Amino acid sequence: MSSFDVGVFAIRRRPGRETFEVRWRVAGRDGSRSFVSRALADGYRAELVCVARTGLAFAPGPGSLSRGPRRSRSR
Repeated sequence: MSSFDVGVFAIRRRPGRETFEVRWRVAGRDGSRSFVSRALADGYRAELVCVARTGLAFAPGPGSLSRGPRRSRSR
């Protein structure tokens, strides 16, 4: 099941660590992913925001939150 109820939060520096965390919420379930640099975190956050604005559904399952949105990429 997919959801359009998506929230992407600001990047935060993880307390006590030198990593940056991108956080989001899909259908009431929180997810996050850590990055070693702010630039990488910002790029991932931008991708999440772009997908949410495009109107693609996010999958709220436990495995999908760690990877962010589910979408097909044609190459």
